[in-house]
Amino acid sequence: MITAITAPTNALRVSEWPISVDLDGTYHNLALFFDRIGRFSRIINIEDLQIGAITPTKANNQRTLSATFTAKTFVYKEPDLNAPGAPGSAGAPAAAPGAPPAAPDSPAARIKAGAKPPGGDQ
Repeated sequence: MITAITAPTNALRVSEWPISVDLDGTYHNLALFFDRIGRFSRIINIEDLQIGAITPTKANNQRTLSATFTAKTFVYKEPDLNAPGAPGSAGAPAAAPGAPPAAPDSPAARIKAGAKPPGGDQ
């Protein structure tokens, strides 16, 4: 069960997305869960892992442990092209006379500028 998703922490061009998770199950269930997390294409770090024992009863259906942790993933932030100092904004330094125009900073900026996507017109 995911208990909370907190606001991202900003660092340069990457945001951290921490997700608080509480799980009840068997040791094997927890191992399978972490194995599947490790196979994701996205980087997901497990932090502050705490595991505790649960006495199995008929009510908890043979669950033997409880785990609490934070799963943290990362998201790329597109640059704000309207921010002061961003390429093309009013506060950005001017290019030297005769210099070629600055290349857009990100794929999204290239698409907004009308550039073709990689691979042609698809």
